[in-house]
Amino acid sequence: MRFASGDFYYGRKTHFLVLARLLGYSVYMVKLTRKETEKVKQLRVLFPREVKVHIRRSQDGGFVAEVLDYPGCITEGDTLSALIDMVNDAIYTMLEIPQKYVSYMPVYLLL
Repeated sequence: MRFASGDFYYGRKTHFLVLARLLGYSVYMVKLTRKETEKVKQLRVLFPREVKVHIRRSQDGGFVAEVLDYPGCITEGDTLSALIDMVNDAIYTMLEIPQKYVSYMPVYLLL
């Protein structure tokens, strides 16, 4: 399976907010300083356009995902929607994205 980056926020704030609310997320966006905006740009360059993910059923009935583009990056979720959230979180962790910038980073969606 492939996960593609849903590049909804940067330059398209309205689309991001609408999508986030549709997915049930609480969105709290704060105005960034110029220095923070530059940091966000630097961090966003680290993200590939899409990542390959191997998904399988776990023994307890949930799902396990292995992000093939990042060796050793494995996560699990009870449902597919939870798994997508966990894959995104695992990628943010692998790329060492500070928590305060996570809401400005691309979100990978299942294709």
